[in-house]
Amino acid sequence: PAIFLALQFAPVSINLSWLMMFLGELAVSITWAPVTSLLLYVIPPKQRGLASGMQTLFSHLLGDATSPVLVGILADRLHDEYGYGRSAGLQRALYPTAGWAIAGAIFFFISTIYVPSDRSAASGRSTGTVSQSQPSSGTLRSLTDGPSPGDDPDDRQASTEIIQHSGVDRAVGASSVR
Repeated sequence: PAIFLALQFAPVSINLSWLMMFLGELAVSITWAPVTSLLLYVIPPKQRGLASGMQTLFSHLLGDATSPVLVGILADRLHDEYGYGRSAGLQRALYPTAGWAIAGAIFFFISTIYVPSDRSAASGRSTGTVSQSQPSSGTLRSLTDGPSPGDDPDDRQASTEIIQHSGVDRAVGASSVR
C-alpha cells in the first residue's frame, strides 16, 4: 500500500510521496532476512547452499533484473498507443508492481501453513554431515549427528578421538565433536 500511495501522492506532494516510497522499500527490505531464514529452516542442511543460491537467482531474475524493462515497455506503450504523457504513463506502468507485491504477500502467508510439515520432513532427511579437511595430511574427515545405519558405535568413538587429537576440533568447534 505504501508504494501505491507514493504513486498517488506524487502529483500532489513530492515529500509525502518520498516518505511513502521510503516506507514501502523499508517494508520490502525487512522481509529479506525472515524469508532467507525460513528457506534455510525448511531445507535439509546438505541442500541449503543450492536453495539459497536458487532463491537469490530467481528473486533477481524475476524481480529487479526484469521488472525495470517491463515497466519501461509498458510505460512506452501507454505513451505511444494510449496517449498518456511520459510521467502519467510511467505512473500507471508502476501500478502492476503493487499488485505483484500483494500477490507475493498472499502466497507468503499461504506458505506458512506448510512450514511445520516441511521442517519435519527436512529434519527426517537430514544426516547433519559436516566435512573438514585436515591441513597436515589433506585427508577428509566427517562428523555426523548420529550413527548411520550399519555404523559401529565403538568405531565412531575411536574416529572422534582421532579427530579431537588432530586439531580439527578447533576448526569445527569443540561443541561439534562428541
